[in-house]
Amino acid sequence: MSVFRHWKGLLAAGLAALVGGTACWARFGETSRLVLRREEVALPAAARPFTIALFSDTHLGRYGDARSLRRVAALIGDQQPDLVVFAGDFFDAYRRDQELLDLDELAAILAEIEAPFGKYAVWGNHDRGGGAHRVYGELMERGGFTLLQNQAVALPDLGLVLGGLDDALLGRPDFSLSLEGEGLRVLVAHEPGPAAEQVPGAHLILSGHTHGGQLGLPLVRDLLLPPGSGPYAKGSYNLGEGRFLQVTSGVGVTKVPARLFDPPEVVLLQIVPGQKGPS
Repeated sequence: MSVFRHWKGLLAAGLAALVGGTACWARFGETSRLVLRREEVALPAAARPFTIALFSDTHLGRYGDARSLRRVAALIGDQQPDLVVFAGDFFDAYRRDQELLDLDELAAILAEIEAPFGKYAVWGNHDRGGGAHRVYGELMERGGFTLLQNQAVALPDLGLVLGGLDDALLGRPDFSLSLEGEGLRVLVAHEPGPAAEQVPGAHLILSGHTHGGQLGLPLVRDLLLPPGSGPYAKGSYNLGEGRFLQVTSGVGVTKVPARLFDPPEVVLLQIVPGQKGPS
């Protein structure tokens, strides 16, 4: 019995160490990482090759600050993308965290990001809620980003029309937004679910919001996806009929300051003319 108790004690101690170590990594290790995920997207409507840097869900405030935004800006700058897209949720809970944030500093960091064909953003639910609606639009403008709110712009040098929807949870998205024009049609929408289901005219949809579930464990991930995610957690999805969706798991965290098997990311999309979708 003493030997059994001994091994039982060792097993319990080992399990406790494993759980504690995993929790510590999820809280401090994984959240401090920042990875670049590269995707090649071949689309028949693309007129020429170009790159898009997609980032989302910085959730600045209690769990993210200017240092984390500066890392994102530096990583994007290293890639020298043609186009930069921010898919919403810049702040986490602005009313709660505003004393922790220097808007002048944040705007200056955003302004350091360069893209020869422009920088564009849309509203996220955390930008609409929590008091952020009072500052988000002006901040993005000061950072050199064009905020698309149920609007579309033509980028003829890239051969595309780029549209952006208002947030689907707390805003007033216009799912009938026209993306009429020659060439490639790209839509940016914070929540992937409603956009994928209700905007049939886009060749490529760019979204965030999901955080990949933040805890990328089998079975658990789907349970943790927020409303508006639909069945889309992270990565590339073929929607059929020549339509594709790209979902980034984002940079920051919300509610629970932890990530597991789902590091913060910036996505670099290489758009090329062709017959296949994301690879």
